[in-house]
Amino acid sequence: MSEDLVRKVRKIYEEAYNEGNLNILDDILDANYVRHQPPMQKVKSLDAYKKFITEVLEAYTNFEMV
Repeated sequence: MSEDLVRKVRKIYEEAYNEGNLNILDDILDANYVRHQPPMQKVKSLDAYKKFITEVLEAYTNFEMV
């Protein structure tokens, strides 16, 4: 895995999930982003991914990616 990809994934975990800053996703992911993570349903856009993260953070108030 490239260092750039590792940096981007860490930024998503640290800023989007841990800090709730979903705006950073606009700089990293395409608007047509698709997330595959069986057995969960596909997330089929950047807006849907932001909604998914929001729902996770609302459901699990102590959620933290490490």
